[in-house]
Amino acid sequence: MATFLNSSNFSGRNGTHFHLNFYYDIINTSIENNNHTVRYYLYFQADPGYYGSGSTVTGYINGNVVGTTNSLGTGETKLLGTLDVVVPHDDLGNATASYSASINTPWTLGNASVNGTFPLPNIPRASQPTATSGNIEENIVIYTNRKSNIFTHTLEYEFGSLSDTIATGVTDFKSWPLPSAFYAQIPNASYGTGTITCKTYNGSQLIGTEICQFTAYASEAKCKPEISMTIVDTN
Repeated sequence: MATFLNSSNFSGRNGTHFHLNFYYDIINTSIENNNHTVRYYLYFQADPGYYGSGSTVTGYINGNVVGTTNSLGTGETKLLGTLDVVVPHDDLGNATASYSASINTPWTLGNASVNGTFPLPNIPRASQPTATSGNIEENIVIYTNRKSNIFTHTLEYEFGSLSDTIATGVTDFKSWPLPSAFYAQIPNASYGTGTITCKTYNGSQLIGTEICQFTAYASEAKCKPEISMTIVDTN
């Protein structure tokens, strides 16, 4: 259902009894292209007991002729026309749409117009990664939770003083063995926490970066020392 945006009365004789009503609807959201398609609706309305007819009335949206009429019945609401507009969003997925609309009559009724701006819903952009935890030298799984099946990702990690790239061109998930070098980063602890940075790409375009945490454990079975003893009887 279309959403009301704005309205205006007409400037001439009996203008307060005739109305320009303006609505919009979002008919498409493109995550891949980071835009919304907005459809505008221009209505011409008369109050009960008032009507008009004669030469051609013209309706405009954003400077484009969208419809004409030669009459408006008593109490009638007439859709003069619609216009579809693609509104690009910024890198964060935010956008503000602007509009202008008018109905020009050669009647004594005169003309009416509206204009303004309104915010569009945010388009989610960067993938928000999640990761399992696990033992050092064993695999954990990093999930990208991507917003589009055309997005790819570069995954990087930081753990203690260590950092490196895990993989590039990742789609939905990556299985990754925790490096044995992690042991040296937690010499006096049984586990440590690191971060994974997920860079989301649409082709070669970087569209956002998000991070998540993971926990690396030092497995007791792998880390416990092996002790051997020799008993010598010196008596």
